[in-house]
Amino acid sequence: DALLRGRGATPVAAEPAYATPAPVTGQETAVALLVTAEEDAAAAWRSVVEHTDEPELRTAAATALVDAAVRATRWRAAGGVTPATATFPGA
Repeated sequence: DALLRGRGATPVAAEPAYATPAPVTGQETAVALLVTAEEDAAAAWRSVVEHTDEPELRTAAATALVDAAVRATRWRAAGGVTPATATFPGA
């Protein structure tokens, strides 16, 4: 939030709820949704890394990309998905 505001952008408030791409009916579909959310976050942060030359912003985005990739890997492993890792997170 402070990073965006410091660059003159106005962050958009989170929505109270989001439509899911598929119904969540149990553990398997819940894990799939969590993996999708982390993959989407990784894609967004990768885009920031690709489109800025600002060192502080690139560092923050790269850190967030790694964090999202790690969380997605943990969710895949918890759900028994193999392989648990993505070759190029955010791709």
